[in-house]
Amino acid sequence: LEYSHLSGNAAILDRLRQGANWLVAVQNDDGSFPFTVPTFDEFSVRAQKTKTGPSSKACGGAAEAVRALIWAYKVFGDEMYLRSAKRAAEVLNPEPPLFGFRGYGDLRDASEFETDATSGIQLASANLELFEVTGESAYLESAKLLACYLLTWHDWWRGDKVDPYGMIDPMSESFSPHVSPWNTALACELYSRLFTATGDDFWKNLAEFSFKRAAGLMNPATGGISEAHPLKLLQEITIMGGESGMVTWGMLDAGCALLRMRGESFGLEKKTYPEAPAVQGVRVGAVVELAKPAKSKPSVKMMLRPFKPLIKKYVKIILGPAGVAKIASRKQVLPPPSCPPEIGETEAVEMFESGERGLLKFAAQSEGSVNSLKLSTADFEHRIVRVWMPVIDFDSKIASVEVTDRIGGTITAARVLLSDGPRLTVSFMEGTTGLGVTNVLSDGSRLRCDVTLKAGWQFGGECRQMARIALEVD
Repeated sequence: LEYSHLSGNAAILDRLRQGANWLVAVQNDDGSFPFTVPTFDEFSVRAQKTKTGPSSKACGGAAEAVRALIWAYKVFGDEMYLRSAKRAAEVLNPEPPLFGFRGYGDLRDASEFETDATSGIQLASANLELFEVTGESAYLESAKLLACYLLTWHDWWRGDKVDPYGMIDPMSESFSPHVSPWNTALACELYSRLFTATGDDFWKNLAEFSFKRAAGLMNPATGGISEAHPLKLLQEITIMGGESGMVTWGMLDAGCALLRMRGESFGLEKKTYPEAPAVQGVRVGAVVELAKPAKSKPSVKMMLRPFKPLIKKYVKIILGPAGVAKIASRKQVLPPPSCPPEIGETEAVEMFESGERGLLKFAAQSEGSVNSLKLSTADFEHRIVRVWMPVIDFDSKIASVEVTDRIGGTITAARVLLSDGPRLTVSFMEGTTGLGVTNVLSDGSRLRCDVTLKAGWQFGGECRQMARIALEVD
């Protein structure tokens, strides 16, 4: 709905209207929304005995439904959507003296009546959006009450010298203690909008503080960030891998909200490169290093493997059921090996022309000085050790290579000096704000650019890289 509103894309509006109408249709008589549709009355052991019948309601899910209905009202102007959103808010909103929301649990894996920060953020945001479209102060008051409730989910008690200080532990009743950059980013967006609505500097300071704390956990080499960081007993966090696009989206939303709050522009300037002719005598491609299985002498066991079914058949016939059972009872179950099998030397697969080599697919095209490369796998190639792309072969030896520009740990430009005099700049135009080239090496007349990390994240789909090779002009 937000995308269609901003872009003016009318083609998807009918589908969006159908979705909004479905939300109105499944709303319970009391204004709440069911945990699932269709509903089931029985308890589920696998779902931690969470009831999914008509009496089961989802606070966080209902709040998100309210936000969607408000957008439907903004786009279509139909009062039905606004009425539906207001009915849901009446059921969910807090009442004194208990200003925490009337928790029904979140849409993730929470059980009945389990409170969580995620639902509180969504409900506070829903109230703020209702205030923005209706001007009714009661919704603003509810949003502020819920935002104050969220303060209790920030980790304030470990001291400002410890990493999790000030971040949100979203569901401390469900999981082992951890802090969530994603929930902290969502809260930052809420606090920014509350400052815009109220003019209270408290929310402005809290928004900036929350964003700074969450941004401190971003990976400077990739721009990525993990969803959760477990807490250690000694009041520190465990740095986690598994960077999440969802968390990056939350950080982008929070950053944009901060800029709007400050009245600053956040238009991105697209980096442009001057037109340059293609450098002659250059060949551009990719090289993938694959591990070879270690060679071993065939054993008697390996030679008998094709005959194993037949041998087992005759053993069963000769010994009978009792004899087989006796052997089976004595058999020791061995644990899985603690280390992977040995890997022998590697083999390099070079690709400079579009086509396929085993499971690898490569495509290349050039336009002037810009070379666009694409590498993918038909099926995940688990033997990949290293990926070099681009690999650039010059017609003379390389005298020196110097990295001239970086973003975090990603190399975005390098200067290449050839032995016969020309000086060139190689600019990497894809992956410059995230994963990209992490190392450049020269070997004779060949320049190799390491994108193993980027390829490792993107394989299962495809890894793309664009490189501009241009002569430097004094």
